[in-house]
Amino acid sequence: MKTIFLCCSLILISLGFLLYWKKNEKDKEKMTHAIARLETVNKALANNLMIQSKVSSIPLDLNKLIVKDTSGKQASFITFLNSPKKIVFRIAESYCMECVKSQFSFMKQISGKIGKQNVAILASFSNMKMLKIFLQENNIEVDAYNIVPEAAPVKLAIEQLYSPYYFKADKSTNGISNVFLAEKALPDLTQAYCDEVTSKF
Repeated sequence: MKTIFLCCSLILISLGFLLYWKKNEKDKEKMTHAIARLETVNKALANNLMIQSKVSSIPLDLNKLIVKDTSGKQASFITFLNSPKKIVFRIAESYCMECVKSQFSFMKQISGKIGKQNVAILASFSNMKMLKIFLQENNIEVDAYNIVPEAAPVKLAIEQLYSPYYFKADKSTNGISNVFLAEKALPDLTQAYCDEVTSKF
């Protein structure tokens, strides 16, 4: 419910900006920018609402998600959950890397609020060596796990968007919640998600 309220609030704020610029017809460039911004926000909200509506009907079985940690140990993802819940950042080698990197400051912000032990990266890289290099180059200090190539694919609608996203993994239910598609062009929306998910952790 709070997510819907947040979405409606953001749409109203965007409409307010649009009406403000419409009064000043001389400033067409700013008005065009406001319209483009509104369209981007609406697209992001539509994507996230679509994800929220579908994720409950397509549960992710964390027991069947086989991964390797950076030491090479292989097990189900839920085995590595050393805390009841974790905020997980999903990335893949095939995703837009600039989009992935744009989220690292938010990921570090989340880990700073709830502790590094409660944050993890779930990756799909061709091999662990490439993932380790990537983590080192970007100074990432949270736990990271690579889905083994022979494992069953992650069956979530959001995977079809080929963009980084967040979710909360729950060890007690063996499931996920709070799925959020990260948009590089909308840092304010990601910030709102970070504030919301950490406040309820």
